[in-house]
Amino acid sequence: MCSLKINIKKLIVIMLTTLISGVNASDYGEHNDIFLEIQSRLNLTEEQVQQFKPIFVDNFEKRRNLMNKYGININNKKTTNNKGMGVMEIRQLRSLKKEIDKINKNAEKQLANIFTKEQMNIYKLFQEEQRDEIKEQLIGRKNS
Repeated sequence: MCSLKINIKKLIVIMLTTLISGVNASDYGEHNDIFLEIQSRLNLTEEQVQQFKPIFVDNFEKRRNLMNKYGININNKKTTNNKGMGVMEIRQLRSLKKEIDKINKNAEKQLANIFTKEQMNIYKLFQEEQRDEIKEQLIGRKNS
């Protein structure tokens, strides 16, 4: 029974990490830093930057709005249900993850037409790094 409880906690952390990834910016200043980091890592041309930026901003805003709808405050990563009470249920997390995945797939589809295969791989690696960083922050908050 205890191991099941731990596994559920790990599942919740993993799901939240996936959901928040790319949406850990609390304002446009940090949002811009993420954009500039991606631009630098991918060594984007000026034309690619012009094509990428609207997709990036749109994707960022869609995820932020969706998370707000589900009661996730990305400023402090506190989760509540839509009534503002308690932690989200696993069913709500799964539903949110499904919607986030849909938004991300759409963005990746658009970016595949802009980025080279190598750039796309670097972009995906960057997203993984962001998820790992957020996961560490969430685990750190639980342990504090």
